[in-house]
Amino acid sequence: MLVSIRNRIHLLVIVFLIIIFFAIFIPNGFATVGVQKGTWVKYSTNASYESTIPGMTDPGTVGWTELLNSESDLFEVVDVVGNVITVRRTTYYKNGTQVVENKTGNVATGTGDLGAFLVGAELNVGDNVPPLKPLFNQEFYINETIYRNYLGLRREVNHLETHFAYSFFDVYLNAYWDRETGIETEVSAVISYHYLGNSLTASNSYTIIGTNSWQSPPIWIQWWFWVIIGAIIIASLSLTLFLKRKRTKKAQISVSNDQAHLSNVKPNT
Repeated sequence: MLVSIRNRIHLLVIVFLIIIFFAIFIPNGFATVGVQKGTWVKYSTNASYESTIPGMTDPGTVGWTELLNSESDLFEVVDVVGNVITVRRTTYYKNGTQVVENKTGNVATGTGDLGAFLVGAELNVGDNVPPLKPLFNQEFYINETIYRNYLGLRREVNHLETHFAYSFFDVYLNAYWDRETGIETEVSAVISYHYLGNSLTASNSYTIIGTNSWQSPPIWIQWWFWVIIGAIIIASLSLTLFLKRKRTKKAQISVSNDQAHLSNVKPNT
């Protein structure tokens, strides 16, 4: 029984990772491509694994060791033909090694293995985003469009958050995509399982740490730039006024002293 459950967990983990992290696509229909050849995006990765289930305390038993050892992922767009995008994905590991692989997918139809880092641009609330129905027999939709800060810039992002049960697993997914480009900004997923008083919880997350897709606006349209300029102007005016008053006061004192001196001088007789 335990071996059967372990195999089912292993299989679900593999499928789960493929679907959640490497195959989140736009369903059939219209999609706008928001990236171009040369676009790159880099993510930090973070994974955790905890289990008290006998025989499954080692993350290697369910294929989680590789995720625990990964440090970051770099996605580089090498080709764009219509809605079909090819990327080069480089996974960097904590021991200094790296693995490079190519992935291709159609953001309009969802075919291929493009990856979760990219969906169609300009999606709206209620749009169907990834086609997980074949695996979990349900649809997934954009919950909201909000603003969040990434890489020092305020970006409009599409948010998908859901929690559901599948077989004897609990699954939680929380993902954000930049609305203008369709680039994933962060995603986290957690699967948990309880068995005879014991439990297994595994999580994985990606957070954007760099991209050449977003250009920082010119410094002169940044609000803080004008705050600094305003502060400098106010400080300069205040200093000028202070020095002017000081000189005026000094001049008045000098005139008063001269007048007092003259009043004390006796004319010669």
